[in-house]
Amino acid sequence: TSLRDLLHAFDGAVTAGYNLLYRSSCASGAVANWVGTRAPCDDPEAQSCPGVPWATTPYVGLKGNCSASGTPFGAYGADASRTPWRVAMDYFLYSRESKELVMYDRSGHKDGSIDFSARAYLNRIARQYRRRAQCDGGTHPEECLFNEKVKTELLASAFDPADPSDGLVCEGVPNIGESWWAPFMAYPTFSAFVAPLEGLSRDESRAWIDLFASICSFPTEGGGKPDGTLCSRSYFDSAQELVSTMVMAGA
Repeated sequence: TSLRDLLHAFDGAVTAGYNLLYRSSCASGAVANWVGTRAPCDDPEAQSCPGVPWATTPYVGLKGNCSASGTPFGAYGADASRTPWRVAMDYFLYSRESKELVMYDRSGHKDGSIDFSARAYLNRIARQYRRRAQCDGGTHPEECLFNEKVKTELLASAFDPADPSDGLVCEGVPNIGESWWAPFMAYPTFSAFVAPLEGLSRDESRAWIDLFASICSFPTEGGGKPDGTLCSRSYFDSAQELVSTMVMAGA
């Protein structure tokens, strides 16, 4: 296998990944846990081959489904929750490359009408907070506070699975997902603000990030518990909190 072959295979994986993400997500940024993708190579030993893995995504075939890890098909939940910070890492580690994506239609033909990239995906989430949250963390972050603590219920309204108008269910995410109130769901969405959003200044983006980062306060000594309305010490929750916060900080 040559370096050229490997690069070709890796580039194909990136192209497939974003074309699949485009067809398994909503305009709100919600993403499906599990979706269908199939384009087998005739030669099982081949590094890559022509194919259209997203031809029927999110379904397996016309209407089939799949699931694993105890999370349901086509719903925004625990397995999908990592997507925002992973895409955010792609954006700031490979900002140029993540803009130069080639998008295709379901038949495998290039489609220049599709405007999608790492930044475009992250912007969906940032816009969701700006439009659907009950306070503006960019221009008036003080309105998101009560007694100097973040009033998280004002932010939760942006991703309420019980509210159909929030757009968490769509063609690419056909089933109702999990609650924003699980820290493993909420924290990854905060990382979306690392990408510039048209109409949002750098200071406003920073204000949103600072607001999210202040949801939990940590004692400087004594080993006490974090204090806040959306804090958790469980493994999965705290791992998502930690990674998402590091991404926001550019660590």
